Amino acid sequence: MGSTIINISLTYFRLPLEAEMVTVVDDNVCELNIHHLEPELYVPGNILFADGNSLKTTNGNITLLIVGISHTGAYSEGAGTDATFRHISGTFLQTSPEEVLILDSGNHCVRSIDRVTNQTAPYAGFCGHTKNGSRDGSYPLFNFPYSVIIDQKSPTQDIIIAEREGKTLRSLNKRTKYVKTFHKGVLKFLNMVQEAVSGNIFVTFEHGLAVSAGFKDGPLSVAQFSVPQGIAILEENVVLVADKDNNRLRLLDMKTNTTSSFCSGFRRWLSASGHGNLLHCKLYQPRGLHVVKDKLYVGEYRRIRLVTGRLNLVYLPKFSKTLMIFLFTNSQEVIPYNSYCDLVEI
Repeated sequence: MGSTIINISLTYFRLPLEAEMVTVVDDNVCELNIHHLEPELYVPGNILFADGNSLKTTNGNITLLIVGISHTGAYSEGAGTDATFRHISGTFLQTSPEEVLILDSGNHCVRSIDRVTNQTAPYAGFCGHTKNGSRDGSYPLFNFPYSVIIDQKSPTQDIIIAEREGKTLRSLNKRTKYVKTFHKGVLKFLNMVQEAVSGNIFVTFEHGLAVSAGFKDGPLSVAQFSVPQGIAILEENVVLVADKDNNRLRLLDMKTNTTSSFCSGFRRWLSASGHGNLLHCKLYQPRGLHVVKDKLYVGEYRRIRLVTGRLNLVYLPKFSKTLMIFLFTNSQEVIPYNSYCDLVEI
């Protein structure tokens, strides 16, 4: 392993923001939880996202089902709705335009999807909700694999898998499919992201490093989270985190050792359109985060939000310990991405 593992028990941060967030999906169209989303390689310009127990793609106007059934948790191989999953949870991985690797967490295995045919197949581990374990080697067992990335600093670009229930980090050789555990912890892993230059891997845990869940901004050593999930790198040693159960986005600044937060939480039965200044935006159980060029995508419960514009991190001299984040377009407005989840099955 050529990378450093940095355990960040996520924390909060307060920052004024001069951007706006729009709802690009309302809760009448997406079916469950948007755990992960990113630009699709097979169809450039589309966004690929996990919705419950299914994988979908959108061009901003029409959403297509690739595999799975959002509300059905089971195990079967096939194409389209013939394939079923038991909890697509943390992340998926596009190893090429034609192949997507899915962590089927509840079936304790890794599965592949051929994007040309949308056919699924076992990739690593033994699929089935009772077939869990922590066995290494050529015939591995997994225990609720939750997050996956490619180690860009590995000579063979091994796949790194974080297990929630197994509390381990494991490497998977893409060529030999050999699995090796390189870290065993006591906390439940949730998500990972890797810095391109340093190779540092940032890891989130169920409640951060705290014993119990909570909410607190300030120094990293005292900050508290409640099920921090999605994580995105904004610049070196500055990351954005989706703190699901606190209904907020959190900013971790390792340069100043501080955390802050924006987008206040709201109760499910209250209206939260997501429009307006980021100081006043409201989220419900944000899970997925992805930054690409001038866009920030946020996946939450039955919604996808979008902030678009150039992303700037600005340190104000008068407030040297406060990190301000500005996301804006030339016109200081957010551009809607249209509806994501008008589902069309293929």
